Amino acid sequence: MRRKWVTVLGVLGAIGLAAPLAQAADHLDGPGAVGLVDKSGDIADVYAWMSPDASKVYLVMDVGADTKVGEKFSDKVKYVFNVVSRAGFADVLTGKPPIDVSKVICTFDAAQVASCWVFDAKGMKVVDYVTGDAKATTGIESASKKMKLFAGVRNDPFFFNLEGFRDAVKYVQGGKGLMDKPFTLDGAGCPTNVDPAAATKVLKSTAGGTAGAKDFFAKFNVLSIVIAMDKGLLTADAAKAPVLGVYGSTHK
Repeated sequence: MRRKWVTVLGVLGAIGLAAPLAQAADHLDGPGAVGLVDKSGDIADVYAWMSPDASKVYLVMDVGADTKVGEKFSDKVKYVFNVVSRAGFADVLTGKPPIDVSKVICTFDAAQVASCWVFDAKGMKVVDYVTGDAKATTGIESASKKMKLFAGVRNDPFFFNLEGFRDAVKYVQGGKGLMDKPFTLDGAGCPTNVDPAAATKVLKSTAGGTAGAKDFFAKFNVLSIVIAMDKGLLTADAAKAPVLGVYGSTHK
């Protein structure tokens, strides 16, 4: 088993008991990266959040790029949610070791039967398990009813105005401030004469300056692993470790 480098590009987030949403994205890797990995093992997004009462944790891993209906999860890849529990957000900055470390590991066979194991906070014991055909949107439940799984093709939820972004890059590379004036730079080399209104207009445009942002990924699909589970499966003591950090990895 080895960790693929694409899995560490921008897929780190943190969720606390107040249940904010954490998300990050890595779409359309360059040819070199795609050539190194199975397409269905290339992480596009990882999302994590909690229910309003903080009793449930929701984990989502999207893999693949422009996935077509009928494409499958690899039967040679392990899909892993890595979870660490900490006493507070400051522990990350100070380098304090996490209180608990747990994992959710999912695999698929050639027939696309999914199997997901939850390892306890010490990472030594399986505390829950679910298996079956999980592509129905209703999902499948573990015997304990503490875990529910969906796995299948879904519309890519990531919104990005790629054409507008490219327009903005060209505009900046042309040496203009966003007021059609040359950039004036501060000591750190950052432009000081960026007009927020003009910047917003450029970023919200599409190719050629047409008004209105366009979602480049609107017609794209991804393979999604979606898990809802009791928070107690991931942390031994929520009072001592109320903050969960989540990142996704794939292993071939």
